[in-house]
This record gives sequence, structure tokens and C-alpha cells, in this order.
Amino acid sequence: MKQLRGKKALITGAASGIGRAIALELASQGTDLYLIDIDEKGLADVTSEAKRRDIEVVQRRCDLRVVQQIQETISHVVENWGGCDILVNNAGILLYGATDQTTDDQWAQLTAVNLHAPVYFMRALLPILLRRPEAHILNVCSIYGLVPKRRLAAYEMAKFALVGLSQSLRLEYGPRGLGITALCPGLVK
Repeated sequence: MKQLRGKKALITGAASGIGRAIALELASQGTDLYLIDIDEKGLADVTSEAKRRDIEVVQRRCDLRVVQQIQETISHVVENWGGCDILVNNAGILLYGATDQTTDDQWAQLTAVNLHAPVYFMRALLPILLRRPEAHILNVCSIYGLVPKRRLAAYEMAKFALVGLSQSLRLEYGPRGLGITALCPGLVK
């Protein structure tokens, strides 16, 4: 993407860490932001900081484990913003522990946030993104979506799947002009 000024970015997990850093960098480039997180205080903080850049910033609390909240958020983005040019699927949760001691609920929460939520956002916004010049999807995956480690099975399963999905979508939609990146960072403090 050559010009970020005036573009619109939707970022999940925007209240802290990588999501916050991406939000503030895009803000510094003049990109309008639609910020999503479950952490309302962190979201308010990053929103306040981003607004200093004289851009439009919308913040919305959304629990990515709840499909209805995702659907309502997508509807709000489309109806009030007309969609976005950049989708950053950044939100993620981690569970470290023995696979045989990981509960069904823990598996469900990990896959809901780390895999299903990005799928919902991508599928719903693809028609809009495909109509926008230089649109881009950034899926923040993990090094553990490429290289396995003990006691991270549920997390790794979701991240491996998101890496594979990103690669598949790049093959499917790249020729139509949609950029898709799977970012696989290591441990981040």
C-alpha cells in the first residue's frame, strides 16, 4: 500500500501490544482507525493517543468469543464506515499447559479468538476489500504457527490454521489485487 493517509483500518486486539503499536503507527501515517478490544481502559488509552494525529478514531468493545458481538461490530463498521481498506486480525489469547488437561472450554475460547474471529471478519469484509484499491489483510499469527513447541497445542492449532488460511487466501485473492500477510512474531513483551 503506497498511501496510508485517508485509508480506514479495522484492528482487533488494539488495546495493547502489537495491536496498539500497529494502531499508533497507522495513525502517524494518517490512517483512520476502527479499534476493537475487550479491554475498555486500554482501548480508551490508545484511542486518546491516536486522536492526537487528527484522524477519525472509533473504539468498540467486542468480545471475540461471542459471535453476535462480532456480527454487530461488522454491521457497525459497514453501515457507519462503509467497511475498511485494511483489516488487522491481531487479537489473540494464549494458554500454556498439557493438552490432556486443557478443558473443552479453553479449547473453544482459544479457537474462537485466534481462528474463528479472524475468519468471520475476513469473510464478511472480503467483498468490500476486493472493491478497494490496495486493500490489505494482516493476520497476526505466531512463530508457533510455523514451529511447534510443547504444551501449546490449542494455541498452535489455531495459529497454524491461520497461517494456512492466509496463504490460501493470498493465492485466491492476490491476483485480484488484495494483499494478505501472515505476520509470525516470536515472543513479544
